[in-house]
Amino acid sequence: MTSAQRKRYYFPAWQKCAAALGWRMRKARLEADLPTQYAQAEAETGHSALCNPHSAIACSPGWDMRLQVIAIAQSVARQSHRAVTADDLRHACNLVAADGKATSSDRLTHRQITRAVQLFNLLADPDDLAAVNAWLHPEDAERLDLIRYMERRPAKILAAYRAIADNRWGSIDWKTRGLDDLRWLHRTATQR
Repeated sequence: MTSAQRKRYYFPAWQKCAAALGWRMRKARLEADLPTQYAQAEAETGHSALCNPHSAIACSPGWDMRLQVIAIAQSVARQSHRAVTADDLRHACNLVAADGKATSSDRLTHRQITRAVQLFNLLADPDDLAAVNAWLHPEDAERLDLIRYMERRPAKILAAYRAIADNRWGSIDWKTRGLDDLRWLHRTATQR
């Protein structure tokens, strides 16, 4: 992760999540009552009308992710014979986002950083439909991120996007293309 990604993307999302859940340290103690948060998440996943297995609507994955993150953080803290810290919770989020491959934000790939930010947003508000959708369909969120990035390129590259799209797909409207097409378009335009 670059220092810019860390400063402007990853840590602001973490701070929003930590503030929403009380996952901050004050006088060397975690503000949040994790057992209560864990019990609340268990109740939401086990007893919510939305979690009825016979219902067409599934339970929000945010509650399951909150259970998983808290359990991982508690396990890490137990191994060190101490109480859970905010860093344990953040590292647990990194583990979930990186499929168990990295705890330090320095070791996350761009895709894992995006996944971690999606997780932070989901944990902060498990019932937020945009956060749920981004978590369940990461390719859609990645596509929108790539479009936003491509739109901020210099005018010369934007013109190349339109010209290449018109040549390849018969339309200058490159923003409607799928993720693989957008990746190809960006690579092609920037290699020129």
